[in-house]
Amino acid sequence: MDRPAGPDAHAVIRGLIRLGEALSSSQPLAERLTKVCEETAIAVGCDRSSIFVLKGNYFHATYNFGNPPDIAENFSRFKVRRDDGVIAEAIEARSFVRINTARTDPRTGNIADAARIDSIVIAPMFGDAFDPIGFMTAEFNEGFGYFDELSAEVVLGAARVAQGAMMTARERLKRERSGRVQRDLLEQLVFSEDRERRRISADIHDDSLQRVTALMHELEAASQRIEDEELKAALKNLADHAAEAARSLRDFVQDVHPLSVDTGGLVGAIDTLLRRVGAENGWDVELIDATTDDIPRTAVAVLYRIAKQAIENIELHAKAQAVTVRVAMRGQHVGVSVTDDGIGFDPDEVEHDRYGLLMMQERAEFADGMFELMSQPGSGTTVAASVPRV
Repeated sequence: MDRPAGPDAHAVIRGLIRLGEALSSSQPLAERLTKVCEETAIAVGCDRSSIFVLKGNYFHATYNFGNPPDIAENFSRFKVRRDDGVIAEAIEARSFVRINTARTDPRTGNIADAARIDSIVIAPMFGDAFDPIGFMTAEFNEGFGYFDELSAEVVLGAARVAQGAMMTARERLKRERSGRVQRDLLEQLVFSEDRERRRISADIHDDSLQRVTALMHELEAASQRIEDEELKAALKNLADHAAEAARSLRDFVQDVHPLSVDTGGLVGAIDTLLRRVGAENGWDVELIDATTDDIPRTAVAVLYRIAKQAIENIELHAKAQAVTVRVAMRGQHVGVSVTDDGIGFDPDEVEHDRYGLLMMQERAEFADGMFELMSQPGSGTTVAASVPRV
């Protein structure tokens, strides 16, 4: 009996086009790979096609098309050892294995009898560094069936296409998991930092600040009881220094853990800071609130610290007359920008860690956000950062 002709070139081309369409769709991976099995079987004219995925030491039957009902019903139970002879042969060769006498071939006889397979092509699938991740099969059921060289090449090509889809999906899942881990870590760090700032703030407020305030009152009272004018003036001077120290401690307590962050969120905290520092420096200040939803605590903590550092830089270096802060949301991100009309500078000629720029950038990037610095001599400076809202 003559062997049946393999697929013609037109059938192969049509099959490859349909394979591309299947994998470029927006359907879930399982549906796309099942479609790959279907289009592969159609392209080579065989009865069925399957994909087995490596999990541990076994390749597990995962996707299929065309299996007889009794086999399809139990398909997910099938598994093949990683070191199975014919599978290991295909992996070692990094190419297909074509067997047109599957029932009598010692490599496949038992499986072929159980699954009622006459002919089979096995094509390995690889991940990074040619580590196997699965294999694809194309099969003829009971009855006469034959795979020629072209058919086997088509199956191998389909396996490579499916392999690419699987690796892309795995990389996407890895990135998503990495992103979740990073967000969880950021939240833990923000919580720990916030808790430590609260503790330091409370310790200073309840201990050091109270002691300095008490000392100030005692010095003031003592200066009132002493008649010696020179000594009275000295005590009054000490009381003034104590009062200044108390004010510095209060400012430090406010900077370490601003109550406005708890009560007014990001916009309220920046508004309080901007008005205070602006009044101390004679700036014209403006705060633009373009937010529409609540901002998560982690984003509040990151963006407030960046805005605070930027405002401190203006106070120390910019010689500015006006400062504008804008808080806005864009898509799934929330951002803050701080702009001054000061002397500006050339970013390429400034050590980023000198002005805390490196710390601001690292804060934004660790939160999976973005940081941007725009400045030039004589034209002011804008610092902008945005982070995800999730």
